[in-house]
Amino acid sequence: MLHAFEFPAAERLSYSTCSVHEAENEAVVRAALPRAAELGWRLCAAMPEWPRRGLEGAVEGAECLIRADQFEDDMEGFFVAVFVRDERSIGKEARAARDAAERSRSDAAEERDKEREAKRARERGDEGVRAVLKKSKKNGGRPSALFR
Repeated sequence: MLHAFEFPAAERLSYSTCSVHEAENEAVVRAALPRAAELGWRLCAAMPEWPRRGLEGAVEGAECLIRADQFEDDMEGFFVAVFVRDERSIGKEARAARDAAERSRSDAAEERDKEREAKRARERGDEGVRAVLKKSKKNGGRPSALFR
């Protein structure tokens, strides 16, 4: 987890276990908090509607942690801590990478929309036929019509 705090483009980080033991859960978060704070990370509330939180007094921010108890919750035990990075601590390169990824997703979505519209047009029979002139070597360089 300490290494992941240093990933330049990371904005959220989750730490989870299938354990109910404080030593594997709150103690790990407690040990990581000072370095997390140095690098601009803070705990945020994981699954706000979940009723069972971290062990009170075990770590600062226990109210942000979630845990399940195998007996009280009638399921296997688990633990989750979510860290978020303060926007101001995200470096220029990380912001640029995030923005580039967002533009890429947006461009891909736009391309999908165009493909869907073209498919609908074909299904409706609205797509017209276009004639394109192309010089053909077979015709001695004279233009021939291609239809697309």
